[in-house]
Parts: sequence; C-alpha cells; structure tokens
Amino acid sequence: MLFRINQELMETLMQEARRNPRKRAVHNLHKGPWEHAHRMVSAITTESYVRPHKHLGPHRSEAFVILKGKAAVVVFDDLGSIDEYQTTVLEVGGPVAGVDIAADTWHGIVVLQDGVLFEVKGQPDEGYVAKDDKVFAAWSPPEGSEAASAYLELLRSAVGNMEA
Repeated sequence: MLFRINQELMETLMQEARRNPRKRAVHNLHKGPWEHAHRMVSAITTESYVRPHKHLGPHRSEAFVILKGKAAVVVFDDLGSIDEYQTTVLEVGGPVAGVDIAADTWHGIVVLQDGVLFEVKGQPDEGYVAKDDKVFAAWSPPEGSEAASAYLELLRSAVGNMEA
C-alpha cells in the first residue's frame, strides 16, 4: 500500500496545528508502537516550543526532512550551549533539506516559518514506550511555562544571528 504526502494533507495538518494549544499536529504513517521505524508528518507553527531533549539508546536516531516552510534543528552540548557547527537550518529549496540526528544528541526545533516536516525515529526492539522515548534537558524550561516563551525567543535570536 502507498500513502501520499500531498498538499491537502499538509494544509489540513497546518490548520490543526494552528488550533492546537501546542501549535503542532502529527499524522502517523506507522501502524503502531511496535514498529521499529516511526514515520510521521508533523506540521508546526512558529509559536511552538519544542523543548530540548535527546533520545537514549542505540536505536534512537531521528531524521527530519522539511516539506514546507523553514525550521532550525538546534543542537546543544550537555550544559545547554548551542553547537553552532551542528545547528542547521532546513528550508525547502535551501542548501539543506534534512538532517539525521544520532541518538544521545541534545536537540530541539525552532520554527522560522510555519512548516511541515517528515520525521523518522528509530525504536528499540520492544517498541515505543512513551516514558522511555526522550529525556528533557534540565537546563531548558518546561513546555507551557512562562520561561519557555522567553527561551524560544532567545533560541530564535541565536539562530537568526547564525544565519546572518
């Protein structure tokens, strides 16, 4: 069976993301948590804060390809400093369209223009378990907190300075 990621799906997801309190929406292409490669189409707005996190374990790499819009994959060291060499802006028609992130790498996403990403994330042999999926960075504010908005703007400014 073939599933098409078309303009209609991306626009529907973007409309859902704009209504969602987290400002994102996901369409799962994988059939269940037992699949070893989770494949998702994610719409995300510039207002969404993706808290820095990492996926632990040998099967937890993650890849993103931009389908619409513009977003930065921000990579951090263990203390929360941005790794300017690895941080990458993804843009349709730009120099970089996608990245593959090794397991155990601190990362987050800063959306620069409302966008849609294709995401693939590896899972361990026992499949997806929500509580084991990711570890949030203690040095980053929790999603939904007052500090999160300020931190998102700080990250956006840092990415903007890297682009200049």
